[in-house]
Amino acid sequence: MGITAGAAAFQTVFAFTYLIERQHVRSPSKPVYEFFLIGIDARAWTSVGPDGALPDATDFAVWQFHALHGGGLEFGSTPAPAWPLVVVAVLGPFGAGALVAAGRGVDSPSAGAVRGSTVALGYLPLAVLTARTVKWDPPRSVRLFQNGVVGRQKENIPLRTWGDIHVQMPESVLLTGIAVPLVLGAVGGAVAVAAREGELSTAQLRHGSVYGAAAFVGGWLVTLLGTGGLRDRPLEVWDVPRVLSTRDAIELGESQVDPLTYATWQFHDLHGATIGPMFTHSVMERETGLVVNTEIALVVLALLVPALAGAALVRRYSVTEPRTAAATGALVVVGYLPLAAVTALDAALTPAGASLIVAPSFVDAVLLTGLAVPGLCGALGGVVATRVSVGVSALTGALPGL
Repeated sequence: MGITAGAAAFQTVFAFTYLIERQHVRSPSKPVYEFFLIGIDARAWTSVGPDGALPDATDFAVWQFHALHGGGLEFGSTPAPAWPLVVVAVLGPFGAGALVAAGRGVDSPSAGAVRGSTVALGYLPLAVLTARTVKWDPPRSVRLFQNGVVGRQKENIPLRTWGDIHVQMPESVLLTGIAVPLVLGAVGGAVAVAAREGELSTAQLRHGSVYGAAAFVGGWLVTLLGTGGLRDRPLEVWDVPRVLSTRDAIELGESQVDPLTYATWQFHDLHGATIGPMFTHSVMERETGLVVNTEIALVVLALLVPALAGAALVRRYSVTEPRTAAATGALVVVGYLPLAAVTALDAALTPAGASLIVAPSFVDAVLLTGLAVPGLCGALGGVVATRVSVGVSALTGALPGL
């Protein structure tokens, strides 16, 4: 049943992706594909769209589908998928896992997680199939611009000389076909069984949301305080038209990035999310990038705070079984996820004089900041708290006999 449910979830999410993203193939405001390469002695770049030869809607939908799961292209990149699709990509395997675990013979959250994780068996073959068969061979009209440093040599060659454009293997397949459906399916199965058996109460969900939200806000506030000095080092959002041999740098200092937005960028960056620029109007042959300053102490903080929140949840309910403790501690995602999504959307910034929007990747904000990091750290914090509690109880019980 896991294979069938997983395949159905894959096709459902892809159908939504196709219906929403096909209208962006001929976007009037931004390229559909960009490729940039900076070497020691040369630079190469290109943009595809909004005019000229473009991939068809199915090819583009496959690219965006894999991007929703954290995958990418072998070389180059596409614009960020529409943010509602991220929610669909999460709910698909989650709901499939819950459906699979609702069958007979599953009477514990851990068994529900195992049963729910089997939806990956339905995702994997379709992920491999789409990654291997969907390829776009750009026509000769799509050009790659190269600018050599030595002698300022410039040449204009067909992009197809680099080969066809396709989904990256095997990283995208591992993410789309295994990691994302495995984790979300397992969570869906565990939650479904726990709710059915009464092991996951409304009070636990409520406390998970409170503890998770408190951890998110606390970590963000410390990040706000800890990045005050970093704001003295201007960020660079750079934008390179092909007609220039050197880059135009737009420095984002204190006058252009308010402390709250900067702290939000930093907080998402600490969780592994990409903070990148997106074009707001029609552009061709452009190169963009963003440098974000990070302190290692803040990275440790980003991992420690949700772990402490997970430990506090376990202590509140006096959980002693490690598997139950992991599931309980992971409930901090109920508070993290909505705040991660909202802050990513709210932290978008358009620098003065630039045709760019700088913002955290919504895909990364949901998968990394909202789910993966707090879920894993909260679960580990819950297990550690249980082990410590059991150890302390055993030591206390042994003391009278000494």
